[in-house]
Amino acid sequence: MCNALERLLSFLLFTFFIFFSFACDGSGSDVFPLFPAVAATDDNVTDNGCLNLPESVRIHNSSMDKLFTCSVSGLTYDCVQEGETFDSRTFTSIEAAKLGLIDTPFFYLIPVSQRGLESAKVTDLSEAGMGLFQHYTYTYDSESRLVSRKDELSSGTSNFSDYNSQGFPRNGGDFSYTFAPGRTRPSKITVPLSVSSAVIEYNENGWATRLYNGTDYFYITNTGTLSICPE
Repeated sequence: MCNALERLLSFLLFTFFIFFSFACDGSGSDVFPLFPAVAATDDNVTDNGCLNLPESVRIHNSSMDKLFTCSVSGLTYDCVQEGETFDSRTFTSIEAAKLGLIDTPFFYLIPVSQRGLESAKVTDLSEAGMGLFQHYTYTYDSESRLVSRKDELSSGTSNFSDYNSQGFPRNGGDFSYTFAPGRTRPSKITVPLSVSSAVIEYNENGWATRLYNGTDYFYITNTGTLSICPE
């Protein structure tokens, strides 16, 4: 009986402390949601200083099923589909990469998801494959906002501007974003039909979970966690 009363008293004191802390933050707000920090925190933007990435990524629909196994070394994140595809990404820094989103291997449909990706390469490993078939490099301004993406294989460059308050480019309406309440990274990015008709959805970690390439939907299952941490 005493233990139960002690647990109840501890819970009430903890709840009062949380409520009082937010009520006295000087914001002047009359609304005091319980645990608002939980709703406002992107899981990949945490105090541990690490960039969190999926350890394995499965991309699948009714006509395709690709499983990538991933690893990290320094600021490089590599994912391999055995005997088929090798995807390698290098980030400019942990801090910048945490501002952006983590797209799937193989698909680089919407470049505006990136805030700290320096380069991305995709290589066909199959016996009769074409070798390196995607190679993009990215540049940013002093606020880690995407300025350009260059296709190193064709030398074509896409430029970006007109940023929203979270630092993602709109390019005059070419890109639109959906944000969960309080979050700094989008849960969905949409490109209209007039541009390329693509959609990517993301979870609370900032990892892609579903994409539409203008023709088909692809579902992404992320398993496990790898971390790139400050040395």
